[in-house]
Parts: sequence; C-alpha cells; structure tokens
Amino acid sequence: MGVMSSYNDWDGIPITGSYYFLTELLRQKFGFDGYVVSDSEAVEYLFTKHHVADTYKEAVRQVVEAGLNVRTNFTPPHIFIQPLRELVKEGRVSMHTLDQRVADVLRVKFRLGLFDQPYVKDPKQSDALMNGAEKEKFLLQMAHESLVLLKNDGSLLPWTKTNSGTSL
Repeated sequence: MGVMSSYNDWDGIPITGSYYFLTELLRQKFGFDGYVVSDSEAVEYLFTKHHVADTYKEAVRQVVEAGLNVRTNFTPPHIFIQPLRELVKEGRVSMHTLDQRVADVLRVKFRLGLFDQPYVKDPKQSDALMNGAEKEKFLLQMAHESLVLLKNDGSLLPWTKTNSGTSL
C-alpha cells in the first residue's frame, strides 16, 4: 500500500518529480491506489542535484503535481509543509491536487483500521502478533520471492568467487 520513489532519473527526468512514473504508470496503468513517499532527500534533489527546479519551493510543486504523497526526511515537517501551503495560497497547487494526495494516505489508514482502533489494547498481544511464527513464515516467503539471481557472463560484474561466497 506504499511505494518509495527513488533518487534516480529516467532520461533526465527525476522519478520523484515524474507525473508519468508516479501517476500515469503507477496509478493509472498498474492500478496502484496506495501512497508514494520520497526517499530521504529526493525532493531536494530536484533542485540541488537534478537541476530541474529553480528553487526548493518549485521542487515541492513538481513532486506534489507528479503524485508524491509524503516527503520523508529527518528534518522538521514544516520544511515541506510551509512551501506547500504557500503554493496553494498562490494557486500554483490546487486544493483538488492536495485533496487527492491526502486522500491516498487516508485511504490506506482506513484500510488498516487505524481510525477504528488506533491503539493496541494489550501491547504484549501486539508483540506476539509481530514476532509470531506466522509472521516469520511470511517474512521468509517475502525474502524468497524477492531474490534476484544474476549470471555473470564474461565477468561483467566486479565479483569473484571466494570460499565465503561472492565479494567485490
């Protein structure tokens, strides 16, 4: 129900600011109806690294218009919220767009039941649920399904075999 955008770009367009990737492809074509969070400084990178925004505020506008719902970083929330408020007041981001971004997050929270019972009555029961055998089985299944096997044709990858496995 959640996806993280990345720092990279595709053909010079940062993924975090790409309407094509976050809205047309992810939501419209693939039917994703969760929310998209940024990698730590992906929003800032539209301004400081990719140079597709003249200011940080413009980077905020681009990512929200592209389909980003949540900026994740280890800075105070107002760093993102204040420019976004200004953009709405200036009419550069519509309330309709902002409502869509918030609705995506709220939809996931409703699905998870966070508005029905936001707190666990018995924290020890929560620990048992999160650390139980069923959870361990699920995590192992996820690990198996996410494995990627590589064939190193012509030693293209910088790996060599050692007694302890592969190493760089």
